[in-house]
Amino acid sequence: MMARFGLNHCSLWGVLTLLLLIVFSPARADTQLMRLGLSAVMIGEQQEMIQRWRRYLEAHLHRPVEFVQRRTYQETMELFRDENIDAGWICGGPHVAYPALQRILAVGVWKGSPHYQSYLIVPAGDTTTRSIADLRGKVFGYSDPQSNSGHNVPIAELLRLGENPERFFGKTLYTYSHRKLVEGVAAGLFNGARVDGYIYEEMRRYFPALVAQTRLVNKSEDFGFPPIVARSHLPKADYVALQTTLLNMQNDEEGRALLELMGLDGFIKGDEHLFDGIAALLNDIKKAGLQHARKN
Repeated sequence: MMARFGLNHCSLWGVLTLLLLIVFSPARADTQLMRLGLSAVMIGEQQEMIQRWRRYLEAHLHRPVEFVQRRTYQETMELFRDENIDAGWICGGPHVAYPALQRILAVGVWKGSPHYQSYLIVPAGDTTTRSIADLRGKVFGYSDPQSNSGHNVPIAELLRLGENPERFFGKTLYTYSHRKLVEGVAAGLFNGARVDGYIYEEMRRYFPALVAQTRLVNKSEDFGFPPIVARSHLPKADYVALQTTLLNMQNDEEGRALLELMGLDGFIKGDEHLFDGIAALLNDIKKAGLQHARKN
C-alpha cells in the first residue's frame, strides 16, 4: 500500500537542494532579482549557511538573490516549466526526466569526484539484513517519486531481482526528504530505505547520534552528483555569471568556507554523460510500466 509520510524538518537534500535550487526565476526588469530553487538536498538546520550563501552570491552577481523551496521535485519542475525560477539544485532523476525545461549549470565535487551513491540503510538493531531482498513484506521508505537515490534505485534493484516493486514490500511511504528517511529508519518507523549517500554522510557529520541509530547495509554504483541547473531560456549573460561564481567558489576564502559547510570540494561544469546511469535506470523503470515522472 502506498501512503505519504511527513516529519517536520527540511531534508538534507531539501536544504542543499533548497540551497542550490534557490529558484532563479525570470529576473524582473526593475530589481534584476535572481531566484534560485532548492529542493531536498540540504539539512534543515543550515538556514544560517543558506543566508550566508545568499549574501555571497549577491556580492558576486551584483544583484539580489532569493532562495525558493518546494516540497516535491514535481513542484520544482513546474517552477522551471513556468519560468518562475532561474536556476536550482535538483536531483539527477528530474534532470534526466525533464530535458526541455533546464540544462546543467554546475555539478558538485564530493570527496574528489562528481559522483555519489544511494545507501541502503536499516535500523541499527537490524543486524541480519544484507540486501534489499531481505526486506520483503517490511515497511520501506521512499523520498520522492522522482528521486534517483531514494526511489528509482530501489525500484530498479527490485526489477533486476525479478520482483514486482508494487507488491514486494508490506507497506511503502513517501517522506519527500532524505533526512526524514534517516529519521524514520532511526526511529524504527521504516524497516529500511535507500537514501542519498551525500546527505547521509553530511548528517553523520552534523548529527552523529542520530545516524548511529541506523546501519549502512550497502552502497549502489556511482551516479552523477545532483546538479545545479538553469532554466532553458535563462539569458546567456546570467547563465555565465552564475556558473562562473559557482566554479570560482574554491578560489576565495568565503567561498571555501561555504564549500566546507556544504561538505563539497567545489563545483565543475559537468556534462550529460555523468547522468547516463540515471537515464538507464529510468529507461528500465519505464519499460516495466512503473514510470512516475512524465517528460516535458
